[in-house]
Amino acid sequence: MKKYIIAISVASLLVSGAVFAQSTTTQAERAALAVSKVLDKCQTVEARINNKVTGFKQNKVQHIDSYNKTKARISALLTKLEGEGYDVDAVRADVVTYDSMIQKFATDYASFINVLGQTQQFTCGKSAGEFKAQLAAARTQLKAIHDDNVALRTYWASTLKPEILAIKSQVKASATSGNTVGTTPTVQVTTGGQQ
Repeated sequence: MKKYIIAISVASLLVSGAVFAQSTTTQAERAALAVSKVLDKCQTVEARINNKVTGFKQNKVQHIDSYNKTKARISALLTKLEGEGYDVDAVRADVVTYDSMIQKFATDYASFINVLGQTQQFTCGKSAGEFKAQLAAARTQLKAIHDDNVALRTYWASTLKPEILAIKSQVKASATSGNTVGTTPTVQVTTGGQQ
């Protein structure tokens, strides 16, 4: 009977050892699979960041070109109107302000692209919180860009456009009355039907 119990004990140890060895290889396979998933995720994140940086660089050029073309069209119109004798000094001062806003937008945009590009220097899976901190800084800078963009559009809509329309209405008024710039139109005023 003792031999029988010893044989069963040895057999159970052998079986449990085989099961333990099998679970160890399963754990190794799981670890390899996890590493593989992390590497795949890292490659995906790196590709997305590269695409975003490229897209933001292209958008920067388009935005700044658009704002500069608007500024150039306004300046050309003001030069034409000034040649005709209209007072455009106030609008010229506003165009200088608009230009400084464009320069601030361009500077903030370049800073954003630089900060976002710095996220590429971190090794995926090894940088712990540094990558996230850099990405948070890039998001903060992106918010500043959006604020600058809104400020430019608002300045155009609330300041420049109304002033230009006011000058254009002066042009139309002087053209319909036949007066030249700088002269006041004569208006006949009648009161109570007597002349």
